[in-house]
Amino acid sequence: LSTVQDEYTDLSVNYRILESKLHESQSNISELKLANHELEKQLTYFLEETDSICDAVDDSSSGH
Repeated sequence: LSTVQDEYTDLSVNYRILESKLHESQSNISELKLANHELEKQLTYFLEETDSICDAVDDSSSGH
């Protein structure tokens, strides 16, 4: 019986460790999603700026 109890204790400990690792992973995923969202916003802004610069260059070169 003591062996069974020991195994049960080991399993409980492992379960708790896995659970905390899972929570850790989930919060890491949340942070990465936020960071990704920020990068997407910056990229969109950058692309819009690039487009407007290209338009300005096109306008000035076609004026000549």
